Amino acid sequence: MCRFTCKEVTSGFKHSQLNDTRIITKFALQYLKRVFEHVFPVKGSMTDTFRRQWGLNKDRSNYRHHAVDALTVACVNRTKFNLLSEAIRNSADGTHLKFEKPWPSFDKDVLEAVQYIIPKHFVDDNSLRQSKKVVRNQRTGKPRLNADGKKCMHGEIQLAAPCIKILSMAAL
Repeated sequence: MCRFTCKEVTSGFKHSQLNDTRIITKFALQYLKRVFEHVFPVKGSMTDTFRRQWGLNKDRSNYRHHAVDALTVACVNRTKFNLLSEAIRNSADGTHLKFEKPWPSFDKDVLEAVQYIIPKHFVDDNSLRQSKKVVRNQRTGKPRLNADGKKCMHGEIQLAAPCIKILSMAAL
């Protein structure tokens, strides 16, 4: 009931978006298998296990954690994933195999490399906006036209018939 009576819309990941992501992932996997010879899907929990074992903590304050996950997946071969999967399946207490880092300074190198990434994120507010404001007649509501028969835009003043562009002092 709260959903219908709340005053503001909360942003976040919705359950329907999770289902959409699952469906898109299945189609993306099928496509990639046709384009590339070797494509292996990796569960997020497996990536998380390797990332934690190698000393890479997930910082969700920005989008760089996706790059850390990608580097983690890139440094693990199929054999390691199969070994970890088997260990998780057979362990009663949840303990797993311990995997060595791909190289001794792996965690430091990854965290240093990720600092140079400039994330560009999509803004949650993607509502439609008017890109140009047309000057309208206050009485009739119709667009005002200049001498050429074109609509006067915001930032122009209509003197008699023509629209004159307003220039700022910075433009002079």
